[in-house]
Order: sequence, then C-alpha cells, then structure tokens
Amino acid sequence: MKTLLHNPITHLFLKHLGEWTLDPDKAMQFADVSEAQKYCHAHHLNGVQLFLRFDPPDYDAIAERQGEGLMYEA
Repeated sequence: MKTLLHNPITHLFLKHLGEWTLDPDKAMQFADVSEAQKYCHAHHLNGVQLFLRFDPPDYDAIAERQGEGLMYEA
C-alpha cells in the first residue's frame, strides 16, 4: 500500500511541494499515514485527503471517517 496526498477539488496528487499530478504513480509516497499527516502539518497543507494506493489499483481508496473523505487540516 502507498499513502498519497490528494486534492479533492482538483483531483490531483501531490508530486512535490507546490507541484501536483493527475497520475497517482508519479505522486509523492509516504511510508504511512502518520508521515503524511506530519508532512501536511510541517508544510501547512490544508484540505487534502489521504489516498491509499493498492496493487492492483482496483482497491484504491480515500481514507474515510463517518462516510466522508478524511480531510487533513494543518
């Protein structure tokens, strides 16, 4: 599983700080959810979702809480 950051408005994935991509395979990967959350906090990224990328991608998912995408606010 790969942990990515996803913008639910633009449908883009974080590639590098300030750079986004449509391709989840080119997105920045985090070791786990905690690392992704720390990155968001350190870089003041708001309104992004934690996107869980699986192999095969048929099982990709946005981390959910109570039926809504898990939004991270720094």
